[in-house]
Amino acid sequence: MFLEATAIERYLAISREVGSRSVLLDCHVHPTEIIRNRLRYHAVEPEPQLYASGEGCYCAPAPGRLRLAADPATVDRATSALKNRMSELLFTRNFRFIGARVLADQMALAGIGRACLLPVPSEVATLPEQMVLLEALHRADARFLPGYGLPAVRSGAASLLDELRTMVARFGVRVLKIHPNISGIDIGSEPGRAYLEEALAACGTLGLPVIVHGGISPILGESGRARYARLENLTSIDWGRGSAPVILAHFGLYGCGAADITDADVHGVKTLLDRHDNLFTDSSGVGFPVIEKMMRNLPVDKILFGSDALYLPVWEAMAYVACAAERMGRDPAATIEQIAGTNARTHLPGLLL
Repeated sequence: MFLEATAIERYLAISREVGSRSVLLDCHVHPTEIIRNRLRYHAVEPEPQLYASGEGCYCAPAPGRLRLAADPATVDRATSALKNRMSELLFTRNFRFIGARVLADQMALAGIGRACLLPVPSEVATLPEQMVLLEALHRADARFLPGYGLPAVRSGAASLLDELRTMVARFGVRVLKIHPNISGIDIGSEPGRAYLEEALAACGTLGLPVIVHGGISPILGESGRARYARLENLTSIDWGRGSAPVILAHFGLYGCGAADITDADVHGVKTLLDRHDNLFTDSSGVGFPVIEKMMRNLPVDKILFGSDALYLPVWEAMAYVACAAERMGRDPAATIEQIAGTNARTHLPGLLL
């Protein structure tokens, strides 16, 4: 089953119209590739910023036909290694060009007015190099809101609160990203839970929203880190610690196909959201079947729009949300306004100033 280009164009036109009268937020954007980080860039244009990893000309993104659901037989035949190799090829393609121009073109297609740029410290992508780029992107376009990534181990003797305060002053950090799997923070252990909750408390003091990866990371293979952020571990965290707004990314179920998501999983996510007034979720990085399933089962005022760009195109994520809304009998324009506009203004007002 496919979503045809004509339908996608209609959804994006609706989103742009909503965005023309209300600032829309994409709370989940990665301006650099942080999982393999094998690409090396050279400057193509200084203003607006455009960097390329090879030869060829940059072309602005253009919507095309989308598959709404994968063929189960094809999925069943694909090994984990093959799926990961296909993912790596997709990373290489989607991150071939980076920079302010790329991000602005992505946002324009869907009428997005602000984007949270999320770094993730990993074994191959250092935090300092990511922060230098984020600072430059924000200077180029104030609509890009710099984030900071929680490292597995802090450097120096400064407290986490002092470290975050320094990052706010130095880089204008507006949000903290926590990726237990990629960064290697075992939140299933007592030290990992304590560290995450220390971060939540510090962000409450500083008024920093928090975005936490939720779900597994199949790209990490058999590594134990691949499952640090699974739902079972997420339920053990005191998300109300410090009262900072917390966004549980990917509906808390990244790496899970819709057929694999049980009623107990859906109930677990909903229970978490109901339990904590400051806890929300986003639509980023999952396929259409998962978006539709979770939008049918979660309170709409608890969902924020996230794309997971540049891993996935912003326009694709927005088309999926609009299509899911329409299939549920909801008005796509009202749904886009709610999750990308009203919810952001209500729960993350500091990001839309």
